[in-house]
Amino acid sequence: MCGIGRNVDPDSHRSRIIRRINVSDEKHFLIDFQKAEVFADGLRNEVALAFDRHGILWGVENGVDNLYHSDLGGDIHNDNPPGELNRFPESLAGLHWGYPVCWTEYKLPSSVARGRGTQWSWPSFGVTDKICREERIPSELAMQANSAPLGITFYNYTSTHP
Repeated sequence: MCGIGRNVDPDSHRSRIIRRINVSDEKHFLIDFQKAEVFADGLRNEVALAFDRHGILWGVENGVDNLYHSDLGGDIHNDNPPGELNRFPESLAGLHWGYPVCWTEYKLPSSVARGRGTQWSWPSFGVTDKICREERIPSELAMQANSAPLGITFYNYTSTHP
């Protein structure tokens, strides 16, 4: 995972989970991350990654700051976009979760709200809400904006260890 370069980047090239990089040759350790296999794209600051007991990768993501969208209530940054819980099954490898062109709803004014977890287009990218909803992967869970989730742990229940 690279990291974001600013609050909202112009594209997603720094907002990916990559895999399968050969680091065995320490003399040539300068790695061109743009040539690595992209496992998941469009993730803004996926700060915690963990595998569940089924081998599925999960992560938590911190949303952008200062979201202003005139069509949706103006200054909506106190509740949007949220922190996200994302799931990355192998079947979705290489797909795009939306950042920076899309963001997820947590809480909008009732006159425009479509429900927590709805994908919206970022005002300045020229992408439609429809593209964000139909061609991007939504998060599994939207958390209050600015809550800054930083970790993820799975509890492995067994009958002897409830």
